[in-house]
Amino acid sequence: MEYEDVVHPVLYHLELKHIIACSMVNKLFKKICDLQYSRLLDEDYPNASKVPCHKENYIAYHNINFFREMYYPSVELDDFLLKRDLILSSYKVNEIPDSIWLLNGLEYVQMCCNNIPIIPTSIVRLINLRELYLNHNKISKIPKIIGQLTNLRYLGLVNNQILMIPETIGFLINLEELRLCCNQICVIPESIGQLVKLKSLGFNFNNVTKLPKSIGHLINLRELWFMKNPIVKIPKIISQLNCNIVSVRNF
Repeated sequence: MEYEDVVHPVLYHLELKHIIACSMVNKLFKKICDLQYSRLLDEDYPNASKVPCHKENYIAYHNINFFREMYYPSVELDDFLLKRDLILSSYKVNEIPDSIWLLNGLEYVQMCCNNIPIIPTSIVRLINLRELYLNHNKISKIPKIIGQLTNLRYLGLVNNQILMIPETIGFLINLEELRLCCNQICVIPESIGQLVKLKSLGFNFNNVTKLPKSIGHLINLRELWFMKNPIVKIPKIISQLNCNIVSVRNF
């Protein structure tokens, strides 16, 4: 008897939570449950992309559909998955779902003034993302994997709880504007100098004491904001920048 012959009579009427539980028992049940997830995908999300792990795929679609029902109830799932912009500022959003990657056509995300504590690593699968606004949230960490968003032009994380910037920020080679004002950042990595397309850099109201010399490599920089930081010494190389606005006052 094939696994497929057992699936429908055994698991057809199980609820999702029971399917998840039994899929962890052993290889036989994992196989049976994966087949059940395949059936659920075909029934609930017939247009879902087909990947080897039906369980993860079904849960991802289930979660993104729940997210859609909460914030975009008038939009059908198939249309929601094709969105190019996601605007949810001041919606009391508590998290960005891990399954955000299913909206792989997104170019613009604005989720300011919410309660978001974490940027999920799955966000780097949004390969078309150009602008990301997450100002006024509760984010304490920029994931190292952020450097994979190589099409990003704008990154805004103003007024969060960020303590440090990963070296991988330097991989955002197309970034033109970086806003990190009103955080708790103490050190700016030297890799910031790799952002040669950067036009505007905002670090007002942080705890930065020293500017990296690599800032001098930002040949396209036009705005440099470092007000209200305890900066002790400004590197001479900054005078070589072709900036229209330079503000580094610490008072």
